[in-house]
Amino acid sequence: MHNITTLINIFEYRCLLLVQKSVGKLAERVDKKDHLFDAWNNSQSYFIQHLIRAYSELFCLKGFLRINEVIKDTNTKIMLDKFLVLFALNSIETDIGVLRENDYITSEAYDLIKSEILDLCSDLSKEFISIMDVITPPDSILSSPLGASDDDNFDKYISHVFNAKGCFERAEYWDTILTK
Repeated sequence: MHNITTLINIFEYRCLLLVQKSVGKLAERVDKKDHLFDAWNNSQSYFIQHLIRAYSELFCLKGFLRINEVIKDTNTKIMLDKFLVLFALNSIETDIGVLRENDYITSEAYDLIKSEILDLCSDLSKEFISIMDVITPPDSILSSPLGASDDDNFDKYISHVFNAKGCFERAEYWDTILTK
């Protein structure tokens, strides 16, 4: 299922289906003699939000594809193609309800999608760490005592505890608890 054209077709179908549903719901409300403003507000909050997410994912997929076409390094291109397919399959899997309507995607194809996601995660497991190291902000920005990049977790944790305001002071309510 690494055919990018097929994935783009699925994303475009999902967008068109959601546009059709959105317009149909709006027309249904207008037919009930709702004022156009009210018809829009009472029918579109869910449909437009769903459509915007689907269109945004299609836009990202096409943009990522355009950017990946200019990459010269073969290994990087192959890895990014796998990430692109993983993104697409994950989006499809997340929104499978829409795509299962009218059996656009069969239950057998859905099983293949889940299997392919697992295979891609396995293939990309080594790259995940490298990618996260590149895009993760420095420890000083995260201010997290756990998961430090220098593996000095214990000392950082103890430092956070000792430097916490009021760490070694009694709580304001301690005497209330003591007397009761």
